[in-house]
Amino acid sequence: MKTFIVKILIGLFFILASCSDDDFAPKPNWLSDKVKEIIEEDMCNISTVTVYQFQDEYYYNIYCGVWSCLFCHLYDTDGNAVNWDSETFTLFHENSEEIEEFPACE
Repeated sequence: MKTFIVKILIGLFFILASCSDDDFAPKPNWLSDKVKEIIEEDMCNISTVTVYQFQDEYYYNIYCGVWSCLFCHLYDTDGNAVNWDSETFTLFHENSEEIEEFPACE
């Protein structure tokens, strides 16, 4: 029984050691203020932030389930609204990687 527990603990150690903070995008300081600015409090339960990586940069999309516009609130790491031409936006759609998604009102 001791051998089994030791093997489980060693396995858990390796699993946890393989996870690093690099697996998650940083949550910038401006993000919670921006969410409060554009998400009404009663819409928090259907609102999310999705983090994308594109050309070695992180982008944050704030979305509420009742909005008909996707990527209308897409921001760069400094909190600036993305203002791309259609070609760059197409490249973003084709080449970005979704890193994580979490509730907007944490």
